[in-house]
Amino acid sequence: MQAQVHGCTDPGNTVKENQDTFLAIRHNTHVALAVFDGHGKSHGKLAAETAKAFFEHKFQQDHTYEELRIDGEATLRLLFDECHATIRQAFQAYYERRRLHAEERNGGYLVVKQGILQKSLLVQGGTTASIVVVLDSGATMLCANVGDSSSLLCVPSPLDASWSSLQASSVLHLLRKHNTLPPVAVPVELPESTSVVQLCGDHSPECMTEFQRTALARSVSTKHGNMPELLFVYDSLIDGHSNQRVSVREKHIALEKSPVFTVVNDVVAKAGEGSYYKNVRQEWASLCCTPAKAKYHESLAFTRSLGDFYIHSFGLTHQPDVIQVDVAALMRQEAWTTVLVVVGSDGIWDAWDYAAFNQVLWKAMVDHKSALPLVADDVMQQNKQVSAQVFGPAVDNMTLVVCSLTMNGSSSS
Repeated sequence: MQAQVHGCTDPGNTVKENQDTFLAIRHNTHVALAVFDGHGKSHGKLAAETAKAFFEHKFQQDHTYEELRIDGEATLRLLFDECHATIRQAFQAYYERRRLHAEERNGGYLVVKQGILQKSLLVQGGTTASIVVVLDSGATMLCANVGDSSSLLCVPSPLDASWSSLQASSVLHLLRKHNTLPPVAVPVELPESTSVVQLCGDHSPECMTEFQRTALARSVSTKHGNMPELLFVYDSLIDGHSNQRVSVREKHIALEKSPVFTVVNDVVAKAGEGSYYKNVRQEWASLCCTPAKAKYHESLAFTRSLGDFYIHSFGLTHQPDVIQVDVAALMRQEAWTTVLVVVGSDGIWDAWDYAAFNQVLWKAMVDHKSALPLVADDVMQQNKQVSAQVFGPAVDNMTLVVCSLTMNGSSSS
């Protein structure tokens, strides 16, 4: 199988720092592509760049691919473990260069003091990570993710792309060898006939699997049983009174009135609807927030990430969902000669219905005769235009990596 890969990134808004970064690597008969979307004013960019440098180094070594062949799940989980620790070390080194000490506290988070009489400041920052590795010219594709940077397999004709259907035909496998590992957060199923296959777990605060997993990690006892200490809430626009600025703690207290989940007849269920949509697919904006009594206050729009050490102490995790797709077998089964793998940050996916994105992508393939650099740049320019129309000045950083896989002897043009 022949492979091309190309990535590009854009700040979206020229006044914003671009905290996104990506990988697009070809190594012998393998391809690795990844997107990292940093968050946190202090160290979001450092977290994303550290993750990129870590995985870039690993995916340029023969033995990484040998280990992925032997046990893809264990290898990817170990890499995420090591990367998470490397980000902590990068944060500590950042302060050491400034002759400050980042002290690790119980729970694994870091604080720093800039003076003897000053309060300890929480070290903040983290990144999403969505990684796809195509092994041995497409024989196997491994996907691992934390956060909301998603991956799609875009295909030329519709199919039943539900994970249950693909598992039944033995082309998709959820990799979780041990019950001690987080359960795979299966994404909301797309319509039965679709031209995209989701390659990532659902790490939204609206995901029931993630709500239950977090409760097991750190809970509070209620009359309805153990519930997550972390708040799973719908985001809303909260204004201060008398032109006073609303603190993060005050916002979290207000958001407690908008829970994502509630208990009805002793059964945990979705509470209802949010305040506003976060994307054009009409998915509600939701957050995981530290409780009001927490010493520090943080929130994230997803349940897994690299870094973010303080909010992780409340039950979030850096452990990825890992799946395997036998992409060559799927292509033979569906009689496809070419498929496209796309990894993108939420600055891409928030602006599109997946079906519309798939059409734009394949049209760009035709228009540019399958030249991946031109295809990726074309899609990026269209995304900038659509995002500006939808989000205005609130447009986010945007990053995508496109990989084309074409059966030998076929033309993708």
